[in-house]
Amino acid sequence: MPGPIRSTFRRVYNSLILEISCPYLGNRNNLYLQYNLSGLSEDWKQMPEDGTLNLKPVGAGELSLRVRKVNGFGKNNYQYRQWNIVVIPSFFGRPCSLSWAGLLVLALLVVLVQLRLKLVEKKKEIG
Repeated sequence: MPGPIRSTFRRVYNSLILEISCPYLGNRNNLYLQYNLSGLSEDWKQMPEDGTLNLKPVGAGELSLRVRKVNGFGKNNYQYRQWNIVVIPSFFGRPCSLSWAGLLVLALLVVLVQLRLKLVEKKKEIG
């Protein structure tokens, strides 16, 4: 089986929809698939019959989607497939963005105070 696949996504929406395709996917008698999303939960869940996974909430960070298929008879007789997913944080989710926003607010306050002082000085000159 090939190695893991690494995909990178930007966090724009609050969910990630993945579609898994495999022969006999809709027939539970012929194919039994389970999936696990490490990073959110370590439990194995049954694959929906249509093969569409709606994973939410997907936060920033690294996740690993593993799908396993029952190969036949016997205990722990599974075939695994793994995808590593990296979700990039949005601009406002990064710590540096908060410091930039704080500096911007501070700069705006300084400019507003200076404009207010100039306005008061002009009113004193006139009056």
